[in-house]
Amino acid sequence: MDYEVEYRTAASKETIGVPEHAYVALVDALRAVGRDPFDPATSRPTSVVNVRHVVFAQSGLALVFVDTTERRVWVFRIIWAG
Repeated sequence: MDYEVEYRTAASKETIGVPEHAYVALVDALRAVGRDPFDPATSRPTSVVNVRHVVFAQSGLALVFVDTTERRVWVFRIIWAG
């Protein structure tokens, strides 16, 4: 059930300053989401069905939109609180 993962421009900019270990954790988490975006082990639901929360490195959160038609996961927000 592989989905392509793509960053929106704003999300790409939000990775600037994220420590290397957290960035690696983000990439690993998004890779897992790409395999199955609706698996509760890899992402959490929100009030909008196709929008998911992805936790990484215990202090990071990525907000993604799952496009089931295009089989694509759009990363539209990265929040790092570490």
